[in-house]
Amino acid sequence: MRTIFLPLIILISAWWTALRAVGEDIEQGIIYRILYVHVPSAWCSFLWVILGAIFACFILYKGKKSLENKMQAAMELATIYSFLSLATGSIWGKPTWGVWWDWEPRLTTTLILFLSTLGYHGTRLFIDAPYRRTFISSIVSLITVINVPLVYLSVNLWRSLHQVQSFIVGKNVVSSDIQSTLIFNTVAMTLFSATLYYLRVQKLNQEEI
Repeated sequence: MRTIFLPLIILISAWWTALRAVGEDIEQGIIYRILYVHVPSAWCSFLWVILGAIFACFILYKGKKSLENKMQAAMELATIYSFLSLATGSIWGKPTWGVWWDWEPRLTTTLILFLSTLGYHGTRLFIDAPYRRTFISSIVSLITVINVPLVYLSVNLWRSLHQVQSFIVGKNVVSSDIQSTLIFNTVAMTLFSATLYYLRVQKLNQEEI
């Protein structure tokens, strides 16, 4: 528990900053503050899917089965954060779009990403043979990562209800206080998720002893 204490305090501090230190949006009011959970959740889902795929590559091509627990922990976090991204996006969408859900490109591709991570866990759960389970779950992890650029670029590739990226290098699309607070929350959530990852890998390793 001591390991997670500092990252948790940092995350709570980031949330406090998002709630108290930044003003309300002129058009969306207080609901826009969910941005400070939604965007970091989406970023973390990308991060852990990508890391899971990297571990899968080493497992498949280098035969490093010792990385299997790391891949599993990464994909578990990918599931959690892709679900958080969907849930917060839906909560944000209701007052801004008037609906909880729409089959528009960003939401649809994010849902596919989430379901793909569930598919990974399905292979772990229902395949008994260790070698076959490792091989197929690694393949699913690699398939899942293909969707990451599609999710990110979906608002530019297809007509979408979702707004385009607000944070583009070289363009000052949002105010500096919103940008700095969002960066703080993203770093805080990434640090917290990395701590969860570390603890989960430790637990998986201990279960094998």
